[in-house]
Amino acid sequence: MRLWALQKLLRLSLKRDFSLALSSVFGMALAVGSLLFFLGVGMGLTHFIQHLFPVDAKRFEVKAPQWTLGEKEYKKLDEAACEAFQALEHVHTLYRKMEVRAPGTTRINDTLLGMRIHMGLEIMAVGIEPALFAPEVSTALFVDEDIFFEEKEGVPVVLSSYLIEVYNQHFAPKNGLPLLSNEDMLKGFGFDVVFNQSFFAGNAGEALAQEFFIAGFSPRAFLAGISIPLESAKRINRALGKDAEHYSSVVVEVTDSAHVPKLIQELEHMGFKVDEGERQRARQLGLAIWATTGALSLLSILIGVLATLNIAQGMSHSLRMRETEFAIFRAVGATPAQLAWTVMVQALILALVGGGLGIAAALGGGHLLNVFLFQVLGDIPLLPKNLFMLPVLGCIGALLGAMLAALLGVWGPSRRLQKMSPAEVLAGR
Repeated sequence: MRLWALQKLLRLSLKRDFSLALSSVFGMALAVGSLLFFLGVGMGLTHFIQHLFPVDAKRFEVKAPQWTLGEKEYKKLDEAACEAFQALEHVHTLYRKMEVRAPGTTRINDTLLGMRIHMGLEIMAVGIEPALFAPEVSTALFVDEDIFFEEKEGVPVVLSSYLIEVYNQHFAPKNGLPLLSNEDMLKGFGFDVVFNQSFFAGNAGEALAQEFFIAGFSPRAFLAGISIPLESAKRINRALGKDAEHYSSVVVEVTDSAHVPKLIQELEHMGFKVDEGERQRARQLGLAIWATTGALSLLSILIGVLATLNIAQGMSHSLRMRETEFAIFRAVGATPAQLAWTVMVQALILALVGGGLGIAAALGGGHLLNVFLFQVLGDIPLLPKNLFMLPVLGCIGALLGAMLAALLGVWGPSRRLQKMSPAEVLAGR
């Protein structure tokens, strides 16, 4: 039987089994579309959680425990404690942090992004070792010195990179301000902070003024204030008569993330508190997202299995109804392999059409989800513009999976078709 005749037979089979083709395409589209949609939402939410809680697997933060009645000794997070931490096995390095232990205010009356800004802010400052911000901010620039930078002179500060997102997504549009295309637009902007002064509580003692300028941005910077060099925080605390010897917290970096649980146990045994709040939230949210995504994906796979069984059952029924027709084709020269080939190609066509429609439905559903969430939850800070992330490889994999499932569905009917005896069928046996 020639190729053109087989193609004609394939077209006739698709036309005669239109209801089967329609149900098979719908089943495959539903399975592929739901699977890709749930995977895309799961990947988008996971990316959002990782962006919101940028947890470094090799780092964790140690704080001094809160003193309570009945304790014989109050653990202090001082240089001696840091030396003890550094002496522990598998500890690579430490990053010390110290809060400026006094409120501060700033009044900005300057030109920024081509507009005159009049604004007063309450400022909280945290001193951090420069190496924690590498490579976003040069360690040579982030020092306790009055540096001349971008026509401004003062002590460098690092701001949280999330502030740029909050400004671009919420603050700027509502106040008619220009958007920031990159962080460099704010670098070098200078401002003065007066410590021991508060808009809410008034003056807490003799005021101390300090000039600062923006040196850069980092996701590891203090979100609710400014990050300054550790030595600057010590100097300001000493000048204000505050504690300049004890650290607020210490970030511990280990040689391998596998050693983190053991080190946490050792530090807690030493009497210190390990702050795993952010790490724990990220872990719990990630597990919840993937547990939900996994359950829904299993449901989608079940739908795919049902679609495969539907194709198998439909093909078996179609072949039984058309046994005489296929027997005639065999009698006029069609080989068993050629007839089996037409059945498999028919299944592949249905899988390709159903899989393509499923991919289109998943992408369309993801777009509608983003539009809906942006309109309903658009005022939530740091909410990304895209909560649906579906890689091209995922679409290709789903399409190949649909084709494989379709071939498995028609494998049994095609084998029976190859074993069919034309003489017996035409004789009515």
